[in-house]
Amino acid sequence: MPDGRETSRSSRVAAVTLDDVERAAGVGRSQLYHYFDDRDDLIRSVVHATVDTVLATQEALLLEVDSLAGIDRWFGAIVANGTRQDAVGGCAIGSLAG
Repeated sequence: MPDGRETSRSSRVAAVTLDDVERAAGVGRSQLYHYFDDRDDLIRSVVHATVDTVLATQEALLLEVDSLAGIDRWFGAIVANGTRQDAVGGCAIGSLAG
């Protein structure tokens, strides 16, 4: 089943309804409740998946943070990634809060 990350990113978590997720995922309410206990469970899953994605994309850069230049490269990559994702403040995780 598709997840709610894209809907949550574009609408910000506080404003996302289960109807929004149903439309975006092309599923019915019963399917959502098959995978998630309630809206809060869905939101937790979106947050965890977003954090996992962010950390996975940064892992290689974080292994190279052994100098100020390494920190600069890591920071530049974070900003570039946030810009590509239209994230608020350049942070995909922070953009969930709106």
